[in-house]
Amino acid sequence: MRRLIGDNATDLEAAVMKIVCDRVGKQRDEVRAGAAYKALAAIPLARGPLERRPPTFEDEMAEVRFAFDRLGLFSDRQVPKTNGGFIIDSLCSVLTDKMSIRAHERDFNIMTHRVTAHFPSKNKTRVFQSTLTYRGKDNHNTATAVTVGLPVGVTAQLILDGGLSSKRGLIDPTDPDLYRPVLAVMEKEGIKMVEEVFDVPN
Repeated sequence: MRRLIGDNATDLEAAVMKIVCDRVGKQRDEVRAGAAYKALAAIPLARGPLERRPPTFEDEMAEVRFAFDRLGLFSDRQVPKTNGGFIIDSLCSVLTDKMSIRAHERDFNIMTHRVTAHFPSKNKTRVFQSTLTYRGKDNHNTATAVTVGLPVGVTAQLILDGGLSSKRGLIDPTDPDLYRPVLAVMEKEGIKMVEEVFDVPN
């Protein structure tokens, strides 16, 4: 288990364990002794759109554990304390070392919103899913930079063009006068959510 040394010492394993304990309503020793906890590493992680069922709690925890292992967050290697002395800075140094985009690489953004709804009158359960995928052009024009910066730039241009002149004060991002023109420009750039609806077997 990785430990951050100095004043910002922490234990990520304990933090993950607390989340698990809170979720299942059991004590640490009970969770450690449970078959579900021991089986997390062995749970298959392939939960793509072809598998038409909502992910279970064990699925989600297995993915978290896999990601932590991949990033080296469970290793014993010490991370030097950063100048600011904050845990997040130490974590960022680990992620920068593992996840920096090199000259020959491109990033790839994936975002999924999934809502499960049960309809008692029809005794049906449906999953409504929206998925966005976008690949960066190179290590400068990254998918992260474009998907974060483009909405801000379009909004700024919209204000300069007087498109929001009728608005006063703080404008909510769910305002159609704001998000519709932003989404229209993003769609032209190939940035669009794909909507899916599928039934969950009873």
